[in-house]
Amino acid sequence: MSRISLTEYETSPQEVKEQYERQIEKNGKITHMKRTLLHSLPSYKAYMEWYVLRDEIVLFLGERTFLEGATPREIAERSAGNLLPVPWIEVEDVAEAVLYLCSNKSRYVTGTQLVLDAGLLTR
Repeated sequence: MSRISLTEYETSPQEVKEQYERQIEKNGKITHMKRTLLHSLPSYKAYMEWYVLRDEIVLFLGERTFLEGATPREIAERSAGNLLPVPWIEVEDVAEAVLYLCSNKSRYVTGTQLVLDAGLLTR
């Protein structure tokens, strides 16, 4: 498996250093995900834009949208409405889906997502 190295502050361009410092100043640290994304400033900025969008969504829909502060029972009740009666997705289920997508049987399948979640997203 290939790995992408973390961005090294010392050898980074000035704009990357500024973003790095902004994160340290704001949070006291920078996560591995953010350090990796700093290899590509457009990717990093797109990722960071999520936080701005999230704050706007919370103003409109409230925290429950993200299940923050919800008890495990509340989360289970909210997400279990249309689940199939299985505790989890088996590795074999995912393998079968991959085999299907790699086979000639899926030759006309385009522009689609194959969701393997036992009905979680149907709610």
